[in-house]
Amino acid sequence: MHDRHEGPSRLISIGACFMAAVGGFLFGYDIGVISGALLSIERDFQTSDFVAELITAGVLVGAMIGAAFGGVLADRLGRRRSNMVAGVVFAAGAVFLGFVPDTDWLIAGRVLIGIGVGIASVVGPLYISETSPAEKRGGRVSLFQFAIVFGILAAYVVDAFFTGVPEGWRWMFALGGVPGVLLFVGFIGMPASPRWLVMKRRTEEAETVLRRLLPAEQVDREIARIEEDVARASSGDRVKLADVPGIRLALTVALGLAILQQFIGINTILFYAPILFHHAGFKTDSAALAATVGLGLVNLLATLVALRFADRAGRRPLLLWGTAGMTVSLAAIAIGFAVMGDADPSTSISKAPHTGHTPAAATHHLANSDAPVDSKAIADSTGAAATETSAAETTEPVTKTSGGDSEEGISFVAIIILVFTALFVGCFAFSLGPITWTMISEIFPNEVRDRCVSMAAGVNWGANFVISLTFLTLLDFLGPALTFSAYVLIGLVGFFWIWRVIPETKGYSLEEIEENLARGNRTTWLPPTAGDSSADRP
Repeated sequence: MHDRHEGPSRLISIGACFMAAVGGFLFGYDIGVISGALLSIERDFQTSDFVAELITAGVLVGAMIGAAFGGVLADRLGRRRSNMVAGVVFAAGAVFLGFVPDTDWLIAGRVLIGIGVGIASVVGPLYISETSPAEKRGGRVSLFQFAIVFGILAAYVVDAFFTGVPEGWRWMFALGGVPGVLLFVGFIGMPASPRWLVMKRRTEEAETVLRRLLPAEQVDREIARIEEDVARASSGDRVKLADVPGIRLALTVALGLAILQQFIGINTILFYAPILFHHAGFKTDSAALAATVGLGLVNLLATLVALRFADRAGRRPLLLWGTAGMTVSLAAIAIGFAVMGDADPSTSISKAPHTGHTPAAATHHLANSDAPVDSKAIADSTGAAATETSAAETTEPVTKTSGGDSEEGISFVAIIILVFTALFVGCFAFSLGPITWTMISEIFPNEVRDRCVSMAAGVNWGANFVISLTFLTLLDFLGPALTFSAYVLIGLVGFFWIWRVIPETKGYSLEEIEENLARGNRTTWLPPTAGDSSADRP
């Protein structure tokens, strides 16, 4: 017979996960908002290519800082209060961005909100993993990723709404303060992590929290399990990572996934989607942003797959199938750009037309349906113009030559690029997106979890920074076709690395994962818990 409090405890547990996932929404909103904001920012500030990259990557610098301190905050303040800190910092940064006078302050504001995002990326998944039962942990940590992609979609919609509004980018950024405030306020009534409470020798409080999160008959067993785990680690001294059994495999898994998640190129598409779509043949801002919103919808729907199957199909199958799909999609995108003639570096996205505008400015100039366009400029910036345009034709608006092929509409190749870009995003959304954060939050032993999750998040943001700061530069030197071909190679390497290295953690408690890691062989793990605790098994 189920305890009569099982229903309320389940609702409280889900509510706690939902509030932690708001941190993921902040994460996603910032990813999405910059893609549309750049089109407006370049018009107001006439940014250079390098400055546009700094504006984009500024948040990643802040995120690395936030992730580095996120583990310290999680240890000292607890997971709950650290989430509240993240909300305050992000909200303050969002409001600040609404009033910045120039690009220097804009970059500074991006760094500030990045600190909030970095903290949330550490403590959000950590809080969810430590307040969720083993059989639900994968799906609930995937909720964090769902919130990320929902935030991306929300940002794309906001971008589309404020496109064309004078200084609309200020509103795009400032509205990010709303979820920041929600994160702070929402966590006021949330329970603390029971594992953190036990680590701080507040066992009675931990029991109280667990009675809010679990059916009554499971509380004593869970407390005993946590106390045993904490007792093994607590000698009063800070545990050295090198002394932790199984830490090498855990770090290999977490850091490898953190790097692969970014190096496969996801954020180059999410950050620069409108620019890519302009180059592929979507000539107006509205068309490019509409295509971008479509990506956001695909991202959201595919993440639902992870929510559904992370605890059914397992982590490894989703990672393998997703990485394979992403690699095939990247190959198709590279071929599409090659067919368009974009393999030539002289026709790259970052090549500005002869107007004095920089890459971001170039795309906006081409997108402005009211602006007369020189055919040579179009050819230089898009590689899509195949013929010379007459002097009379140079005064016609861009909207009459969509795709550079004819007046009839977007080219077939452009549609193919859009379809496979959507497939790439969808495959990422049910694999590397959520599963990376799930495994990072569960693979480390309790005594070093906060430090190691912080380390993995920092590496993830660092990899994101490298990719985001170099993408337009690579396009300038290599062109889109060769750039995406490089991502194909990364996808192939990543697939075989996942197949060879990544263990399956589906169905295991955090303590069982630690025990199996200590055994040192991922192929001989104990069977996952099926109703009974590992402590009940001989």
